[in-house]
Amino acid sequence: MMVTSLAFFILYVAVLILIVYTLKVLRKCERVLLHSQPSIVLEAQTKSWSISVIRLESKEITLTENMFRLIAKQAEAERYRRARAMYAETDFRSAEALIEAVKSNGAQISLT
Repeated sequence: MMVTSLAFFILYVAVLILIVYTLKVLRKCERVLLHSQPSIVLEAQTKSWSISVIRLESKEITLTENMFRLIAKQAEAERYRRARAMYAETDFRSAEALIEAVKSNGAQISLT
């Protein structure tokens, strides 16, 4: 019983190691694909202009803390704008449903 448990544990650890290794290989392949895709997209877009992309470089850009704040502020403003639009749409649909309910009961309603 002890030997089978140990064998099962060793097999389990071996499978975990294999999974971790496979994930590392997949991540490396993903990085290669991510770096190759922009040149493919650029080639497709510029081919009709008879322009050939010879070299494409991607550089790591470090943003200052102030830039992070500005980006976060812009994202928050966009989320707030979308939320306001959703609330307005919901209010409009609620008002329409209320008007329809009142009309179905035979009452007169005016929105002036």
